[in-house]
Amino acid sequence: MSEDSNLLLGVEESCAPLLEGDVVEVPLLLPGWQASILETVAHQRGLTAGAMVRHLVQDFLAGTPSRRGQAS
Repeated sequence: MSEDSNLLLGVEESCAPLLEGDVVEVPLLLPGWQASILETVAHQRGLTAGAMVRHLVQDFLAGTPSRRGQAS
């Protein structure tokens, strides 16, 4: 991510690169109805809402082109 992108997205430069097992807190604001549906669907699948969000992010990233400039 470029320095300009970091500024636009409010990302602070970290002092050290994140390691494989590191965990970062990501605040997420959802409308109440989305949070309610997320919680319901997650529990139907035996997950917490947080675990469901982690799965959604992982699935999204798995389908994202890994090289910059590659068309989707």
